[in-house]
Amino acid sequence: FKQTLSSIFNSTNGNYCVVAAGHELPEFQLPKDPRFKFLSLDHPLPSLERTYYLAAVRDKLIKLGAAWEYAKSTFDPEYVMKLDWDDLVSSRLVEWLQNASGEPGYLIKHGWVWRSRSRYLIQRTEYFDRHCGSCVIIRSDLADKTGPFLTQIEGAILDENGYRFAANDH
Repeated sequence: FKQTLSSIFNSTNGNYCVVAAGHELPEFQLPKDPRFKFLSLDHPLPSLERTYYLAAVRDKLIKLGAAWEYAKSTFDPEYVMKLDWDDLVSSRLVEWLQNASGEPGYLIKHGWVWRSRSRYLIQRTEYFDRHCGSCVIIRSDLADKTGPFLTQIEGAILDENGYRFAANDH
């Protein structure tokens, strides 16, 4: 998480905000920056029962929903992107997005994936969106109440148009 935050705050363009949501504060000093907010949530943690996967997805949705509501009401962002605690982003992402053509959204198809059991430290993939849920950037005015963050990896059921977009329109 510390490296994730460092990768964001290393941006060549400072026109961004970060809202993190979790149960506990991390054991390191969080950024003291007006563009950053950590939300401490106290909903029940998922238990390790048979339905753990569903409970973990629900936990993630609660955190994403809280962060999205805070970001909308406090920062009024033009675009939104969800990152997991172990994701890294390019220092040029915000600059690229600000100079992009203002599309409704972007699906990141090419990226780098770390595989713990691989002989490679990182591996470039042309199917990044099939491996990582942090592959969507969408214009805020098109986002729904809980944000546009779910992919099939995270258990979202896509309609025919959504499935076609995910399969073809990278």
